[in-house]
Parts: sequence; structure tokens; C-alpha cells
Amino acid sequence: MFMRNLNLRLLKNNIIEKIETGGSTREFYRCKYRNKIAILVIDPDIKKYLRVHKHLLNGHINVPRLYWTDKAKAALLEDLGTISLYVIFRKQPELFYHRKAIDMLVSMQKKCSSKFPIAERYDRPHIKWEQKYFKKHFLFQYGQVEQTAIDKTKDEFAELTDQVLRSIQDHDGFFMHRDFQSQNIFVKNNKIRIIDFQSARIGPLTYDLSSLLRDPYADLTISQERQLLDHYFKKIKPQKIPLSYDQLIAMYRLTCIQRNMQALGAYANLALNKGKKHFLKYIPRGRQLLMQGLKECNFERLLEIVQRSRGAEVKRRF
Repeated sequence: MFMRNLNLRLLKNNIIEKIETGGSTREFYRCKYRNKIAILVIDPDIKKYLRVHKHLLNGHINVPRLYWTDKAKAALLEDLGTISLYVIFRKQPELFYHRKAIDMLVSMQKKCSSKFPIAERYDRPHIKWEQKYFKKHFLFQYGQVEQTAIDKTKDEFAELTDQVLRSIQDHDGFFMHRDFQSQNIFVKNNKIRIIDFQSARIGPLTYDLSSLLRDPYADLTISQERQLLDHYFKKIKPQKIPLSYDQLIAMYRLTCIQRNMQALGAYANLALNKGKKHFLKYIPRGRQLLMQGLKECNFERLLEIVQRSRGAEVKRRF
């Protein structure tokens, strides 16, 4: 139901609380209007959010209902509550809702990959941006690795970029949420609901899968990860994507490296530059997952430089 005769000033007068979110620079408030609790979002780039929101709705994807927007910088959205996949898995580390999240991912990739309204793609410039972000904030700023040592890994980062692009070249035309992790997946009325999709673009088949299964917020075991990979492969089979299981795993491992680099760069930046110190607690697990991926793909020099970064030592699982 779209609410008319609303304005931002009126909504601000009915705010209940400010919601402290993860890494977002947007502002979120829980407010009450006409006996309805809803989420007020303040975002200078709200038009992009609205375009992706409409696209997902057209694909019958479960996203928050839109009650009102000024089409400039604000929107009033359905309140999905506080039960995220992150909360559920911490209480009971079973895979029921992870499987449902994978089903939703497959549905998004099937229904929302064509006629996507945003021009950005996951391409060489974006891969290099993720690596630069990781080197600047995690290796140099958080890890205190010397810049000269980082510069000496230039060829290894270039090789990683080339390997990622080669692995995804026939499978890079899919809807990509870009932050498909447990804190952006909610459960309401036993249904998976998706938030924080404003950075979506067209990209590789496995990037969102990497975000979900090697998520520093949710400590999946290696056995659980394998079960979910098997579930994903089974779900995409009816689409007749020309991809073997071994090809899926090879592409998945490379996008895991990229995803964990991006996540570690974000955690370090948010903690050290944005005052969000609680992100520091996710760095050891993210670092462990990155080292696992680098070892799997034989990037020995990159593994060495990550091991040199300071911070809490992690217990390796490989």
C-alpha cells in the first residue's frame, strides 16, 4: 500500500529510534505513522535504490514493501524486524535458512539478470578497485605492511585479476547483489527477505555465493560449505548453464578471494576511519577465510603478505 500525503518533515516528527546499521553510510530510522511501524531511509542516492527495488519486485523477489518516497533522498519501507540469517545461525547453526537463501539467490539470478536498469558491471576496473581498497585499508592501514612490500606483489595481484576474469568470462552476465551475506538476509513469516541491494550490478555467477558461504559473520564449517555448494549446483542444473561442478568450484574459489579482500578492506576502513570499532572482531575470521582461498588457488606470495599483517592470530582450518 503506497501512502500519499506524506512528507519527510512529518515522518521525522514520528521517529521512534535511529537504527545503527553495519557499514552503510545511509541513515535509517524506525518510525510510526498511521499505526504502522516502518523504516525511514535517508539516502542521497535513493533513485538508484528505487530502480533496483522495482527491478527485483518485477522479478517477484521478496524485498521490503515501499510505502512512500520523495524520489529525491528518502523512502519509507516495510520494517522486516530483527531476525536476520546472522541472528538465526548464531542461535542454531543449522542450514535450513541458508538453503532457502540459496534458493532465493538462484531465483534472482534466473529472473533478474536481463534488462537490469543499472549500467555498472563486475569487470576489470571493479576487480582492481576491490584490490586497491584491500591493500590501502587492510594491508597498509590495519596490517601495517610496508608499502614497498605491498608494491612488490603487483604482479601477483595482476595474475589474480586475470585468473578471475578468465574463470568468469562465460558466466558473468548474472544479477549480483554484491553484499549477499547473513546480515542482509532477513526472515519474516518464514520467508527470506533481501535488503541492502542498492549496489547491485551484473556480474559473475559465484560472487554472491562466495559472499554467503565464506561470510565472516557466519562461521560455516567446511562440511556445511560443501553441502551448500552441492545444493546450489543442484538448483542451477535445470537452467542448463554450461558449467561442470569442477568449473563451479574453481570460479567460486577465485571470487571468494576477491570477496574476502573487499570485506577485509571494508572492516578495516569502517573500524579505523569511521569509528565503527565493532568491525574489528570480524577481521580474524575474514583473514582466515582469505588465507584459505589464497592457499587453495596457490597464490603463495599473496598468502605470505596477508600472514605478515598484524592483528589477532587466527586458527587455521586448512
